[in-house]
Parts: sequence; structure tokens; C-alpha cells
Amino acid sequence: MAPSSSKRSKSSSKSKHNALSSASLRNFFKLEDELSKHLDTDKVCDDVRKLLAEIRSNLNSNQDKHPTHSKSSHERSSALILAVKLRNMNRLFTFRNKQANTKLAEVRQKVEDHYLSLQNVSSEIAHMKKNIETCLDFRADIYDIDLVNFEELSSNSKEMTDNHDKEEKLDDHQLFLQRLNNELNERKGLLSNLNELEGRKSALLSDIKGKEQRLSQIGPKIVSIKKMAEPLLDLLGSFSNAKTTCEPLFARRENFRKFIPQPTLQNELNPLLTPPSTVVKKFATMVILVDFPNGGKEKAGTYVLLTHRAAKMKKHANEISVPGGENFINILGSFGAVESCESLEEAALREVEEEIGLRGEYLKVWGELPPILFRNSSGVTTPFVSSLTDCNTSTSLCSKLVLQEDEVQGVFLVSLSELFDQRRFTSFRMKAPLRDGLPFFYKLPVFVVENVIPLIPSSTEERAPNRRVIWGITAITLNEALNCIFPQ
Repeated sequence: MAPSSSKRSKSSSKSKHNALSSASLRNFFKLEDELSKHLDTDKVCDDVRKLLAEIRSNLNSNQDKHPTHSKSSHERSSALILAVKLRNMNRLFTFRNKQANTKLAEVRQKVEDHYLSLQNVSSEIAHMKKNIETCLDFRADIYDIDLVNFEELSSNSKEMTDNHDKEEKLDDHQLFLQRLNNELNERKGLLSNLNELEGRKSALLSDIKGKEQRLSQIGPKIVSIKKMAEPLLDLLGSFSNAKTTCEPLFARRENFRKFIPQPTLQNELNPLLTPPSTVVKKFATMVILVDFPNGGKEKAGTYVLLTHRAAKMKKHANEISVPGGENFINILGSFGAVESCESLEEAALREVEEEIGLRGEYLKVWGELPPILFRNSSGVTTPFVSSLTDCNTSTSLCSKLVLQEDEVQGVFLVSLSELFDQRRFTSFRMKAPLRDGLPFFYKLPVFVVENVIPLIPSSTEERAPNRRVIWGITAITLNEALNCIFPQ
């Protein structure tokens, strides 16, 4: 029992010694750590210099030639102690530097964190300043709305009237909100009205679509009826009352179509009769155009000058015609005299001056129309188209007219737009000869004009002085003139 107890006592004493030694070591290192924290750099440098000086002196003393044993051992011990002190000083100073570097790193990290925070704050400040400037420069669209004024709002709004009765004074912002609410209510009402009108529009569109479908079904029936009625229209004559234009028309010389080789209505006028190679009588007429550009008593536009033939004439008495007559060559030739060199254009200008007194210097001839063969092939008339110069009003035109009362009893004007509106075509039946045993029908233009401008009133009484019926050769001439003046 004694050896085991002695062993336990030794082990316990050893463990206690180890615990004490470990505790003392921990305390020693703590003390050294605390000591290293309070080291002064200058003092450490001085201590290191002193230790190095002592070590150097010991080394110099060891260089003696015959050192004693005791002296050498003493110097060796001193050198070891100095080396230990130097090592201790080095360790303490290294530990101090490490602690200083650690503290410096912590401080640097804090500085960097603060600098980063400063940059973030600066960025936030710049962003806030930009937002503030945007807010200051902001202008809402509501300020562009034409709102009702305060007086009208006060008279129409019950709430504003109650506040006024209570003598409650509203600030500008509240007044503006009241005006906005009033505008919102009005727009809601308008939107409801718009929706209602859109509904009505949809209903009307559907109704119109249904009627269009029904009308599209009626179209083929009308076409078939027209086709069935064509023989009857050819027999009775077709009259078209459709208006072709409602605006004033102006004739332009550059649009005039010249040199038509054959008359348009020659075949329709008398297609079964071939004109003889030599026509005994030749006639020339003049279609005179008068421009009123500005308008006055008469409307603006281009007019045609027409004459009312005298009632005492043997042929074509009281009829409407254009100035003209027989070529002077034929008159001389009928008496066996030598024929003159008067052209058809000169004959037309001469007849104009003889009948209504307009000299040739007032007229500017545009061109010649296709010759028109008489129905009985007794002659052919060649119309010309001219314009009257230096005449802008009907009053100035009247001052230039001198009538030959034996041939003309009145002069009047008809606008081109009126002729276009009132142009009709009537079918006539030719008695003989027949084509394949059947009667032949042909068409001629007829103009029934309602609005004429009398320059020199007719001497005979007229039941309707402003209404004229133009037919025969005169109607054919005017129709050819319209086709050449307005070829489009």
C-alpha cells in the first residue's frame, strides 16, 4: 500500500506543479503582453544599444591571449544573459509592432467604412438635389386646362354657396381643388353623353348598312328597267335634268380643241344623206365668248352671246341664233360676178359687225368648229369660236352693240354653266328614206335656259323674258362649241 500511495502523491504533486507552471506561464505572457503595450520606442532603442555595446565589449575582452577559465566562464554567462535580454527585447518589440499593425488595420478599416459611407451620403445628397430640382420644375397638366372661373363656380356650385353663406374663407389650394372637381364632373357628364351618342351612331350605322344592302338589290332591277325602256326612250326622246355643274365655268383658249376632221353630229343629223361633193351655199357663224372674272350684276364666269332674230324675217323668224350668215362668195357667184377671196372666218366677222355692230378688232378668234350639214343638204355652215376683249361688265358690252333691226331684235347672254346644266338630247323620227323598211331615229341637242342676261331686250313681248329655248343648228353649234372648249 505504501508504494501506491507514494506514487499517487508524486503524480498529484507533479500535476499541481504542471498546473502552477502553466498558470505562471500564462501570467508571465500576460505580463509581457501588458509590458509590451507600454514600451517606449526611444527607451527600447536605448536598451538595445546598451546591450549591443556590452556584447561588443565582451567579445573584445575574449580576444585576450591567455584568458583564465573562471574569467571565460563568467564572460560566457554574461554574454548569454545579454543575448537572452536582446532576444526578449526583440520579441517584445515585434509583438508591440504586431499589435500596432493590428490596431492600425482596425482604424484603417473604420476610416474606409466612414469614407464609403461619406460617398454614399454624397451620392444620396446629389440624387435628392436632382429630385428637388425636378419637383421644383414640375408643372402638372392640370394647369393647362381651361377651368371655370371662381365667380361662375360660386354661382353654380351649391357647396361653394353654403361656404359663402357660412363665411368660410377657402384658401387658393381648396379653391383650385373645387374647380378641378367641377371639371371632373363635367367631363364625366360629357363622357356619358359621348357613350350615348356612340350607341346611337352604331344603331344608325347598322340601319344604314341594312338600307345599303336593300339599295344594292334595287340597282340591278333599275338597270333592267332602263334596258327595257330604251326603245320607248328612243321613240319619245330622252330628257336629262341632272345638273352637271354648280360652279361658274371659265373658257380657256389653251384648252380649246382644234382641227376636228369630221363633225360630231353629222351622221346623227342626217346619216342617210351623203353630202354632195360641191355644196352650193356656204355659211359662217361666230360663237362669241364673254368673260366676267369679278362678277357684278352678273355672276362670274364665261358667257355666250346669242341673238334673237327679228320677227319680220322670211326664214327663222323669232328664233335664237348666233351671229352669222352666208359667205359673200356665194352671193356674188349667184349673180355671175367674179368670186372674191373672202374666207369663212372673214365672212363670220363681217356678219357679226353687220348684225350687232361688234368690229373685228374686239374679237379674238380661237379656231374653227366642224362644219354642220343642213338637214336637206342645201348648204353647210362652219362655226367659229372667238372671245371678246376689253369687256369686263355687261354695261361696257352694251355700249359697243349696234343692232341691225331688220335681222336682230335683241341680244342676251347665257353662261356656260347654264348650258351644261340644261343640255338635253331629243330623238326625232326621219320620215324617208327607211332603213331595212324601218323608220330611222336620230338625236339633236336642245337647251332650255332659265337664267339669261338681256343686253338689249327684244322688241316683241315675251311671256317669260328670262327663259329661252335653243334648238336646231344653233343648239348643234353650241353643243360642238362646248365639246371643243371643254374636251375633258
